[in-house]
Amino acid sequence: MGPAAVVKVDLRALGYTIQALVRIKPRSGPLHVVEKMIEEQPRFLSCDRVTGDDCYVTRLALADVAELDAILLPFHERAETHTSIVKSSIFESRLPPLRPVK
Repeated sequence: MGPAAVVKVDLRALGYTIQALVRIKPRSGPLHVVEKMIEEQPRFLSCDRVTGDDCYVTRLALADVAELDAILLPFHERAETHTSIVKSSIFESRLPPLRPVK
């Protein structure tokens, strides 16, 4: 099997001019319910389960900041959210060195 192709999508061309990082901390109760809510919201570009105070760190695509309320409101009964708007990216996701640095 050959190397996997990497596809880069221009979010701006699709109308998404803003990205937000959203930290999500579920309230007491089953974590899988919040996880399923994240999976089912197509505006989330990525989601990582992390250690620390927040359980999830996500990246969200937006056409306008005003969309945040509508997207995050369903979470507020089950989780606390903390949002930061991305001003710019220093670099996109990249692969690590082919061999781990010792």
